[in-house]
Amino acid sequence: MSVVPGEVVPALAPKASMTNGEEHVAHAVMFIAACDPDGLAPFSRCYAVIPHLIALNATQLAGSTTRNGEPMWFQQVRNLRSHHRAGTNYVGLGLLEHVPRVGYRITDEGRAYARDIIASMGWGLGGAGG
Repeated sequence: MSVVPGEVVPALAPKASMTNGEEHVAHAVMFIAACDPDGLAPFSRCYAVIPHLIALNATQLAGSTTRNGEPMWFQQVRNLRSHHRAGTNYVGLGLLEHVPRVGYRITDEGRAYARDIIASMGWGLGGAGG
């Protein structure tokens, strides 16, 4: 699937009834990458910034039983890579690329698409550094 700049992809567009979840975690990762001059969203920055961008629910904040008690939403960040075969996944769509042991890098196509996501989430591009 190819994403055309300015096109709204219904499967990726934020849902009005959704205030969190894996979809919004993906939006936040894309925002972090779009704000970085090198287009990077390192895992460490994602873990520091995402709680300030989206409301994480109790399930997401709960400690993982398989990952030394880290919050479950950390897994949602990593799932962008592990779920890359899903038809709506940003890595699978070519909007983000996985950088092993670092995080994600936004692609040119991802930068164009990010403008719509950032606007729909009510975020500015002033920076998500950290």
